[in-house]
Amino acid sequence: MVAQDAFAKTFSFWAGAVAQRARLAVYADHNGRADITATARRVQALDRLADDAYVSENL
Repeated sequence: MVAQDAFAKTFSFWAGAVAQRARLAVYADHNGRADITATARRVQALDRLADDAYVSENL
């Protein structure tokens, strides 16, 4: 049961991160190339956050 809860939390977090990445990509497309660098930074920050959450849940 604990493993299922951990998996559900991890999956939920990753799904949210993927959805956020998609929203940022659309934002960059609508606002031109100048925002792509800022969007890439946000995506990298999300990746780090997701990695940190995965590691902390699986220790």
